[in-house]
Amino acid sequence: MIKINLLPREYQKKKFTLSLDKNAIWVVTGGVLVLFMLAVYTIFFQVLPASSLANKIEADKMTAQNYAKEIKFVNELNAKKDLILTRMNTIEELDNNRDVWVYIISDISSRVTDYLWLTRFGGAAMEKEKPADKADKDKQAPAPSKTAIEGRAFSLNSLATFLVRLKKSPYLQNIDLVSISLEEDKGDDMAESYESYHFVIQCDLVMVGSEAAQTEENVPADKLAAGSEF
Repeated sequence: MIKINLLPREYQKKKFTLSLDKNAIWVVTGGVLVLFMLAVYTIFFQVLPASSLANKIEADKMTAQNYAKEIKFVNELNAKKDLILTRMNTIEELDNNRDVWVYIISDISSRVTDYLWLTRFGGAAMEKEKPADKADKDKQAPAPSKTAIEGRAFSLNSLATFLVRLKKSPYLQNIDLVSISLEEDKGDDMAESYESYHFVIQCDLVMVGSEAAQTEENVPADKLAAGSEF
């Protein structure tokens, strides 16, 4: 069967034809190759390692759960070890300078007057001396640390005498009476009450070492009466 198209040429249906030159073909081929290489890189260097890492994390979690008791036991041992080391360091510091503390306590107790007693003596712990510091002990004075002395006295005269004696101590500097108040206190049997002066003294504690031991010049006599220094 023969078909004849009698329409004018401009109205006749044209056939679609696609024609590409060689440069366009190379560009399209290169783009496809680049996309393929990016897909391969993503799969082998990102997707697969991430999946392997997730599996490894899950395996480590399972291992940690299996050894949970052992891990807890090890942590408890480490905590006990740290506690023991802290106590050992504290004991070592105290033992390293215990002769100095003996002299300090003896010096302060020897200066307590009649009708007066101490309730608290607090000060910062001494730092351990380094070998270089020991060699230069005579050249460089130790740094003082703040401390407080609290106590009670039945008379202001006793307290004044105690302050005068403390100023002669080689271990105390910048002695300052920061507070004093008359307070009522119960006796041991809770039946009788008495009034006494509660006082707080702040001062600088100087670790001068055992060579600065008490002397007859620094320590008051045992039988000095309160107020005899005035």
